[in-house]
Amino acid sequence: MFRAGALMTAPDVIRDTTIDVEYVGPLARSQRMEEAVAIERLYQLAMNIAQVDPAIMDNIDHDNAIRMRAKLLGVPKTVMRGTEQVQEMRAAQAEAQQQAAMAQQAQAQAQAMNTQADATKKLADPNVQSAMSDMVDDMGMADMTG
Repeated sequence: MFRAGALMTAPDVIRDTTIDVEYVGPLARSQRMEEAVAIERLYQLAMNIAQVDPAIMDNIDHDNAIRMRAKLLGVPKTVMRGTEQVQEMRAAQAEAQQQAAMAQQAQAQAQAMNTQADATKKLADPNVQSAMSDMVDDMGMADMTG
């Protein structure tokens, strides 16, 4: 129709702009299903190889793959989170993990200090000191007789 001059002139907003039409109907999705199947096959192959070498999964951009697969399957956009939202969630999870690790480290240090304090307290007990003194004396006598 454009070549035949049957369309009105383009508005100034889109003049000198290339328009890329992407069909999204059921027929178009059906035709693009081959791409979705290819992604699935790639994951099957990668999972088999990952049993021998888990690093193989580093070759796949998982976020991009799942977004493309969702698009090819016609998943509504409202189901998928935006990339910024995913990044924020991951940053929050990483921060929470870091805080948990720091709390665990602090707890381990506190336990060590408590153990050390208990040992110091026991060593300060006059009964323990007396027993240790007796033991040292006994060892000294054993050395003299041996």
